[in-house]
Amino acid sequence: MSNSVIFVSAGLIKGKKDYGSISQLNQYLNVGALSLANTLKHENYRTILLHGDYKKPEDIISFLLEKEYLKTNYPICLSIPSIYAVQWASDFCKQLKSVKPEQKIIAGGRGTNSLKKGWLKNKVPEIDYIHTGYADSYIESLINNDYKNKKNVSPIHEDNNVDYKIIYEYQKYNPSIEIYRGCGAGCYFCIDKNINFTTLKNPNQICDAIENAINCYENKNIKLYFEASHFKMNKQDSYLFSSEYNKRGLKTCWRCESRVDSMDNDTIDNLFNAGLKVIDVGLESGSATQIRNMGKTKYPDSYLAKACRMLEKCKELGIWTKINIMLYPGETSETIKETLIWLSNNKSYIKGVSIYPLIIYGNDNNTHIYLNSLKKYGARPVSINDLENNGYCNLHLSDSISYEDSIQISRELSKEYMTDKDYFDLKSFGYFEQGLDYQKFCDILLKNDIEKLPFRIT
Repeated sequence: MSNSVIFVSAGLIKGKKDYGSISQLNQYLNVGALSLANTLKHENYRTILLHGDYKKPEDIISFLLEKEYLKTNYPICLSIPSIYAVQWASDFCKQLKSVKPEQKIIAGGRGTNSLKKGWLKNKVPEIDYIHTGYADSYIESLINNDYKNKKNVSPIHEDNNVDYKIIYEYQKYNPSIEIYRGCGAGCYFCIDKNINFTTLKNPNQICDAIENAINCYENKNIKLYFEASHFKMNKQDSYLFSSEYNKRGLKTCWRCESRVDSMDNDTIDNLFNAGLKVIDVGLESGSATQIRNMGKTKYPDSYLAKACRMLEKCKELGIWTKINIMLYPGETSETIKETLIWLSNNKSYIKGVSIYPLIIYGNDNNTHIYLNSLKKYGARPVSINDLENNGYCNLHLSDSISYEDSIQISRELSKEYMTDKDYFDLKSFGYFEQGLDYQKFCDILLKNDIEKLPFRIT
């Protein structure tokens, strides 16, 4: 298809958590790029979205050549969803320019946030223009080489008719429904801490979006991911959503990410009756000291009590909970022990865990201010040059917990609280390719270094 607008989601050469071929089973749907591609489709442009995943950049370029997509007169729209995707993006751009030197490339995406001006252009000089922030209102101007003018459009997170078939091999990717954008909760470590919420989809809009995904994938039992920094809905809206969901006879299950203080028990009841099956719970720590240090809340004891009540309720209803734990600057053997005790006390309610030390992303002035603020906890970069060289850095968390220690602690705790079956079940919602069964997963599992995996083999 010549003269289509081509979106490419940069892939990974090596991800943050390298679990060998298990990591490569993940199929991350780039919701931001899909949003922009759909925005243009609504303006009568032909669009296609390709995901780099763990493919080689040259394989994507070969596909574009074979299908004659590179006959387009429009720029390639390159989304960089993670700072870890910059190297893949660099290789892709170099190779693309070698086969079509005149091809324009515009880039943006979450991976470009918090980078100092000029850093990405220096790393990937083949990029012709870099857009920061949301591009919904700019994308039509951008593809027509107008980098300043803005057009008022309705962002796709307000639209309920996303065309997933824009995605090449869309059947491999679990559909996501963008519920709202932003967070604004103010946690010190979060890249969205100062980005305010956009308008929440109302219950009718969410049900419309569910039906749209069902129709697009021709599967009434499709597993959905509700995209939001942390999903929250008040009791009244959750009741209306549950009523509308059941009125329409929907049976689809879905997954979301949320905080422990974002849902009360009545809301969880209503959401369960509207298909909620998995919650990624952003607990971050079981230590009151660390919860205060990371700015999660000023009232850690109340926060942890709410977490316990939430987990108990979810277990009662059959909702799976995955607990996200962040090892934060200032960790000691005592704070680790406190988190371990909390997890042990709630082990029967937990389906799985995700445990990893804090990573600093970006290298702009605000990033350096934040990094310097962590010195009071004894934290320091593993390498002082990593922020400048890579756009991120790992940390020695304290005088007593080195980076290597934190990785080992993360691995040991993960294995304690998650089995291979738990991991598979959780990843089957929103991550693994549709149709991957447990037996095939186990066959792939045996080809990996078992000691490095974040779960125990049963």
